[in-house]
Amino acid sequence: MKTHGVDPRLYDTKYYLQECSTCHLKKVTSLIPIKSDYKVLDIGCGRGELATWAASKGCSVIGIDYSSAAIKIANKVLLRQPTLIRQRVKFKSMNLNNLEFTRETFDVVTCVEVLEHIYPDEQEQLLKQIKVILKPGGYLFIHTAPSKWFLDITYRFWCYPIGCSATNIWNFVFNKNYGNLVQWSKLRNNYHKTMHVNEPDYFSLKKLFSKYGFSGQILSTNVTVNKPIVSWKDALFNFLVYLSPLSNHPPLCVFWGNDYYAILRHQ
Repeated sequence: MKTHGVDPRLYDTKYYLQECSTCHLKKVTSLIPIKSDYKVLDIGCGRGELATWAASKGCSVIGIDYSSAAIKIANKVLLRQPTLIRQRVKFKSMNLNNLEFTRETFDVVTCVEVLEHIYPDEQEQLLKQIKVILKPGGYLFIHTAPSKWFLDITYRFWCYPIGCSATNIWNFVFNKNYGNLVQWSKLRNNYHKTMHVNEPDYFSLKKLFSKYGFSGQILSTNVTVNKPIVSWKDALFNFLVYLSPLSNHPPLCVFWGNDYYAILRHQ
């Protein structure tokens, strides 16, 4: 069993400035249940965008990360924020295997793009601790991607061939030159192969949440793969290739969801 975790030195400045995309953050934050007086813990805060967003909504926020580069960048970003937001946010260097907080401290705990970066035993240790530091009735918000089943099965045998066929037909009929989807074999770059040590699937998440007494529906946004909708053509493409928006919900999100999110409460 892996217990040492991914080397935090891999999460350096280059990674946070070149490899981390925030294109999906607007969609993800719109799903988080917060109120202006909430105390929020953002686990794996990275550059701090989610933490500063929560502070802009009136929350008191602590963002933690075990990467020194992340905390350094997050604090630089924070310096550019209005005074009121700066007063509401604090970033700390902390390992998620040892959360240094007292019982029932937070109204909301967020883990966005974290679970895929940690081993199964670390996931279990994390949920054990979150269960303790959440206030009664508090929320745990999870967002994780990519889905192993989506990449290995659905994208390879459905999305890629259907997407390429649709694009080629459109280009031929209307004399266009739209590019095709990324080949299945090229979906995982070197960063993904090194850092995504535990790509989720629907049932592994369901089992994990249930084991530690968390309940809530697991859904998908597919914001990580859907084309931005500029016209009806984009909506049609997303439907044909990703079965969107039907794939946002069970049962289709089990295989057609590339990202998963859950708003969980402890039973």
